[in-house]
Parts: sequence; C-alpha cells; structure tokens
Amino acid sequence: MSGLAILLARRGFTVTGSDPNLEKSTIERLVASGVTVHTLQDGSNIPKNTQLVVATAALPSTHPELEAARSRGIPVVKYAGMLGAILDSHDGIAVAGTHGKTTTAAMTVAALGGAGIDAGFIIGGHIPQFSAPRRSVNSDIFVAEACEYDRSFLNLTPQRAVITNIETDHLDIYSDLDDVLNAFADFTARIPPNGALFHNADCPNTGRILPDLSCRKISLSTRSTADFEARNIRVNSEKTVFELFHRNEAATEVILTQPGLHNVANALAAMAVGLDLGLDAAELAHGIGTFSGIARRFEVKGTVGGTTVVDDYAHHPTEIQALLQGAVSRYPSRRLIVAFQPHQISRTGFLFDELATCFSLADLVFVTDIFAAREEPDDSKRAKAIDLAAEMRKNGTDAEHIGDLVDLAHRAVTVSKPGDIFLTVGAGDIYTVAERVLKLL
Repeated sequence: MSGLAILLARRGFTVTGSDPNLEKSTIERLVASGVTVHTLQDGSNIPKNTQLVVATAALPSTHPELEAARSRGIPVVKYAGMLGAILDSHDGIAVAGTHGKTTTAAMTVAALGGAGIDAGFIIGGHIPQFSAPRRSVNSDIFVAEACEYDRSFLNLTPQRAVITNIETDHLDIYSDLDDVLNAFADFTARIPPNGALFHNADCPNTGRILPDLSCRKISLSTRSTADFEARNIRVNSEKTVFELFHRNEAATEVILTQPGLHNVANALAAMAVGLDLGLDAAELAHGIGTFSGIARRFEVKGTVGGTTVVDDYAHHPTEIQALLQGAVSRYPSRRLIVAFQPHQISRTGFLFDELATCFSLADLVFVTDIFAAREEPDDSKRAKAIDLAAEMRKNGTDAEHIGDLVDLAHRAVTVSKPGDIFLTVGAGDIYTVAERVLKLL
C-alpha cells in the first residue's frame, strides 16, 4: 500500500492515507513523496474532495474508513484493482508465486536497470537502492508483484508473468492445494496469446497448470533441462555465482550478493524476462550484480561483539528451510540462533508438522507467541506456540518458547557468543527483536 501511495503521489495525484502501525521509516518515505499520513483510523481522515479510496484486502468491510467512504458515496476499490489498472496501461510484467515473488520482482527491476530500462514498479517490500528520490521512469515497462491472497492477482492482465513456485498457503482464503492451483490457472489464463509465462520447471505443482495455456511457456531450472538454466553454481561467504544457459548455449555469468539456491532461481527468472525483451545478457547480469537486497530479506542489521544479527520475512516452512540453507552457506561453521514468530493461528495449525521440522539447520530456536495478523487473537496463539517448540524438541531441534519479544531479546543476548549468527524470522513484528538485540549487545 505504501508503494502504491508513493507511486501515485509522484505521478501528480494528491494522496492521503492512514495506518495505525506504520514504522517511522515508512512514514518518512511517504511524507518525503508528498503523501499525507494519519495514524488514527476513525473515518475522519478522508478529505472532502476525495475521488477514490483504495484499501488493502486485509481490512474488514466494517472498517471505519471504508464505512465513511461508502456513506459519502466515494468509490472504493481494493489495492489489486488499482494495480490492475496501472498494469493495463503499461507493458506489464507480473511476478507471482508462493515464495520469492518480492525478490524476483525487485531483481527484475534491477536487471532491466542494468540494461538501461528504468521500469516502473510496485513491489511489496522496501528496496533501499530504489527509494530516493525515485527515479524518473523512461519506459512503458511496469513490474508488479502479483499476490495470490484474496485472489488479488486475478485483477491483473500482464503481457509477461513469472510463477516462482506454487504451494499450499493462505488457507483462510483457499480450501486446499487444488483450490490454490485453480486460482493460479485462472491467473495464467489472463496472459494474452502473444504473451509469455516464465515458470519454474523444478516445481511440480506449477507443471499441473501449464497444459491448457495458449501463451508462450518458458521454463526455468537450477537442476534440470529447461529453456533457461543456471549451471555451475558456486557459493562462498560473500557471493553466489552461476552461469546462465539459454537453450543449451552459454549466455553470461551472473553474480549475486544474496545467499541461497532460491535466490539463484529468482535471479534466473529476472534474467529470462530481460532476455525475452531482447536486452543484452551481460548488461542484465550487471544490473543484478548491483542489487543490494530488500528490507527484511536476509537483511544484515549489524555485528556487535562478534554476533551478527540478520532479519528475514520468511514464514512458510519452505521459505524458512531455504533461508537457513542460505545462512549456512553464507556463514559456514558458525552457530545459528533463530528467533521465530509463527504467522497466523490457522497457518501455524495447518503447517504445524512442517514448521516443527524445517529448523533442523539451526543450533537453537526461540519460538514466540503467534502473530495473529488478520485473525482475532485468542488463547491458542500462545498454546500452539508452546506446542510447536515442544514438537521441535521431539524432532531433535533445540527449541524453547519465549512468548514476549522483550524477554526474548534479553534471553538471546545472554546466550549469544562471538561468532554467532542471530536470525529473526517471521512476517509480523519479530524484526523489533533484531533491533533490540543489537542495542542490548
């Protein structure tokens, strides 16, 4: 939502917005772009001359801002509807998938920039190198992160789309994996026949939605034969390097500053999109090489007394496993302490067994109470977290439950030693623990 507000403000619209939980840095970015920000949400913040209200799908229909807009006859659209309108007016590239879509979209913008294409974009994460004072767009190309939550991506009709992977998630919206797959099939069906879908050939679920597509289907792989392949992958403590092959011919070498095989897959997708646009492989690779990352995606917050503090948004078992593998490859032979905040009561219940086993690479795991997010919090957010820590111990992971974030930060400092990696993990407010631990250290 903040990215959309900044984009519209910088295109000349008068934009106001409200959110009671904004971080100070986000407020500063909004205000610097000319957006008026309110933290109170009682229906009084909508200016008299407002022509349109755009709302996140996470809001209930009874929200006071929405009720105020309806009572005054102001049209209300969801975020995805506005994003769809923006994408329709450009040569749109939409990046979808259960995991990796934010990073892949950002890498695509970075790759295009290396080839001289200053694309517009809306991405669900703060990208420091793109933030100030937002570059002037010199291209009709627009890159958007396409979210499956609330079936939002069905508002988009991109010329090109990427699907990074498909797994079961958002079970407050979807009934099961088949329901998720049907939504992704509906999304890909919106790509025009002269458009293209870039898909991860290493994800069997994605393969299930391909047969009926009329657009071009372009495969990507880090492990097997595909239209675009990442080969000869090398990892060290500072960078990840791979060779890009296009239809079995070497195209270029790509160097990443982000760790993990999952980021190789993300970069491969970004490169493939750029090459499909007819851009130079070496220039695209240079753009990706300059990509410095996204806030809350393996974000190194600092090192104090030999302890390195890293924060990450991962909250699904597959993401967590990939994150820990990346951490181990980046910091081999160093003790890995993880503070994990489960996200949503329903997600934690459904993925309980996977969450109890995906932390095997960690030396010590602290589990906080569940961050309820869009759900009403109840006693189970604590009980399930306690049970999750106990189940981790049964599976051989050293884990303990510490519900309170302040208590957790103090506990982390007492056990940390020089050389440790302390990693905060989750989509809620667990990042505050990383900041507090740095200060305490």
